[in-house]
Amino acid sequence: MRDFFIEDIQCNGVNTPLYLVHRKYRNLRTNIVFNDLRKLTSFVEKLAQKCGQYVSYANPLLDAALPDGSRANATYTQDVTSRGPTFTIRKFTKIPWTPTQLIQMGTISPEILAYMWMVIESQGNFLVIGGTGSGKCVVGSTPVYLSDGTIKNIKELVEEKFKITKVKNHDDWEYVDGDGTEILSLDKNKLKVIKAKIDKFWRHKAPKKLIKIKTRSGREIITTPEHPFFTFKEGGIVKIRADKIKQKERIAVPRTLPIECKPKVEILGEHLKNRTDVYVCNAFDKITKALHLLKTKSNKNEKQIAEELGIKAKTLSCWKNENAIPLKYYHNIL
Repeated sequence: MRDFFIEDIQCNGVNTPLYLVHRKYRNLRTNIVFNDLRKLTSFVEKLAQKCGQYVSYANPLLDAALPDGSRANATYTQDVTSRGPTFTIRKFTKIPWTPTQLIQMGTISPEILAYMWMVIESQGNFLVIGGTGSGKCVVGSTPVYLSDGTIKNIKELVEEKFKITKVKNHDDWEYVDGDGTEILSLDKNKLKVIKAKIDKFWRHKAPKKLIKIKTRSGREIITTPEHPFFTFKEGGIVKIRADKIKQKERIAVPRTLPIECKPKVEILGEHLKNRTDVYVCNAFDKITKALHLLKTKSNKNEKQIAEELGIKAKTLSCWKNENAIPLKYYHNIL
C-alpha cells in the first residue's frame, strides 16, 4: 500500500496469487497467496471495518473507501464467488492531474478548459455530458416503475411531462425539469433499488443502431449501444455497455422491488396459473409446509419431487429459502 507506483491490488480467492497493477510494469503476479479460507475471510472483515462498514452472509458485497481514500471492493462468501472471499483495492494518486497534464495527454482541449475557467470565475454552472451518463437511453415502450407501484412506459411518462412543462434545449437534446416524480432507481454504492426523484426528463432522436438484451429468465430490454449494465468481474461490480455484452454473460437484475402498495384482492385465476413470468414473493413458509406434506404423503424426496416438476433440486431448495417462485410452480406445488 505504501508503494507509490502500485495502482491496484487484486485477490481472486483462496490459493490464487495476488495481482498488482503497476504504473510502469502494468500487470504483475505476486508471490502472496491466501491458503487459508478463514484467514482470507478475516482479512475481508477487517478491510470492511477499516472502511467503517461491514460484510456478512446477508450483505456479502462491499463497496467502500479506506481512510487514505483508496477504493475497496470485496465479496464475502463462497456463495457469491466460488473461490471464497475476494477483494480489490484501487489506489488514487495523492496529487491529482493538472489541467496542463490533461492537455498534454489529449484528454481535453485548451479551448474547453479556458471556457470552464471563465464559467467558474463567473460563478456560473456547467453540465458535463457523456455517453453513459447522459440519460440511460431506452426505447419508448420500456416500462418504468414509479415509487407508488404504477407502471408506465417511458415514452408516455416523458411526453406527459413535455406537454405541461416548458421545454428546454441542449445541443440535439430536449428536456424539461423534474416535478418531484419518484421512480425506482439503483443506488450504485449499496447496490440496492431505492426511491429517487427524477431530476430531468430527456428526449432526443434515436440512433440508427439499437441493442436488444434478453436474459435467460425471459426479460427483455432494447437500449442504445452505450447504455450501461452491471456485471460481476474480478471480484467486483463493473459497468458494461450494451454493445459489449456477450452471450451467457451475467448481468444484474433486481431480485425484488420496494413497492409499498398492497393489493386489495388476491386471486389465482385459471388464466394465471400457468404463467412463469409472474412471481410469488416471500412464500417460503408455504412452500416448506407443502413440500413436507408431499414428502410425507408420497414417500418421495425433494429430488424426486423436483424431477416431477421439471426443475433442478437446487432450484426447488432456493424457493424454500430465498428466491421468489414462478406462479406456475407455486400453483403446482400447492
